[in-house]
Amino acid sequence: MVGASPTWSIAPKHGYTSRVYDALKKASKSNHFTVYWKDDIPEHFHYKHNRRVLPIFLMADEGWDVFKEGKKWRPKGYPVWGNHGWDNTLPSMRPLFVAKGPAFKSRYVHSRVFLNTDLFPLMLQILGLPSKQFPSDGSLDNLFPLMLQILGLPSKQFPSDGSLDSVVDLLANHRFK
Repeated sequence: MVGASPTWSIAPKHGYTSRVYDALKKASKSNHFTVYWKDDIPEHFHYKHNRRVLPIFLMADEGWDVFKEGKKWRPKGYPVWGNHGWDNTLPSMRPLFVAKGPAFKSRYVHSRVFLNTDLFPLMLQILGLPSKQFPSDGSLDNLFPLMLQILGLPSKQFPSDGSLDSVVDLLANHRFK
């Protein structure tokens, strides 16, 4: 068993994998965690396709911890002083993003949810680096409103398809004052 609450990866001794999974599955019905076979880990966790992921994956429910020994279960609200690792679709797992500078609108509150991976192409854009040389899983689609002011483009001229290539094309042909 490796990891730290709220997630644990488990590789039982040879011949015991199904028994351990079944016991954890049964225990999950009356406790605050979910257990998955490696192949059943939700895709949005971006976790199951690595060769290092063990056969069984356990995740505590939001706000709960699971300990290997000693502390047992902690009730929701028990002071943990901050933690991460729960389901990344939960509102409590959304990151805080604060930005200031010539690349960002002033006093702007961004209402769209975006992934941390979206910050990489944003930084490439701000630094003027070509995105094709540095591929990533991120996208600027949900971050364009942050950048309208710095690009100096009226929003009606902003590309409707939201792709970085169309923004680059537009910028190459735009006359800035």
